[in-house]
Amino acid sequence: FSFITNLFIILGIFSKFGIEELTPREIPRLLDSSSDLKGLYIFAITRTIIFSIIVILFVYVISILYENFNFDFKSSISIIGIWFILRMIVELFSFFFQSINKTISSRLILSIFPPMISIILILINYNFNVFIISLKLIFQIIILSYFISFFIVILFSNPFYLKSKVTSKFQFNKWMKISFNFMILSGLFLFLSRVNPLILA
Repeated sequence: FSFITNLFIILGIFSKFGIEELTPREIPRLLDSSSDLKGLYIFAITRTIIFSIIVILFVYVISILYENFNFDFKSSISIIGIWFILRMIVELFSFFFQSINKTISSRLILSIFPPMISIILILINYNFNVFIISLKLIFQIIILSYFISFFIVILFSNPFYLKSKVTSKFQFNKWMKISFNFMILSGLFLFLSRVNPLILA
């Protein structure tokens, strides 16, 4: 479990592709331009989902080609893929909240509610022996905790400052170039912070 989570958090560098630095810079600047802001939201969400799927497919192909790859991982790849994509989306919304100075919501949606809900569900399962603990079950519990956290926070704190029926305006080339530059620095920092736990796992 530790190996998989650290591996995918490192691979998340390519899913986020610098979006964690792009959104805090661009969103405050675009608050007066709803069309550009809507375009940035759509760009960030769509690109994060597409890049996350590519990462999952890449890891899946590697696991097939490498025969000695852990069997539990191979049998759980679909649920791990859902967890990874959902984590990237939740992390992205955390960046959205952070960009509009909703720091509490940013922390709740990613760092507080999901682990808290996961621990509660795992303890309930442990005490009542509802399901046999397995790698797949742990990831299913975490997925559920992300869903609950996401809907609770979004319900009470809207991360979007948009007027209704606004036409999206995209600055695709500019956003890709800026986020690529950010990805190199933030990606290197994330890699160095996670490589030791990955090796230990």
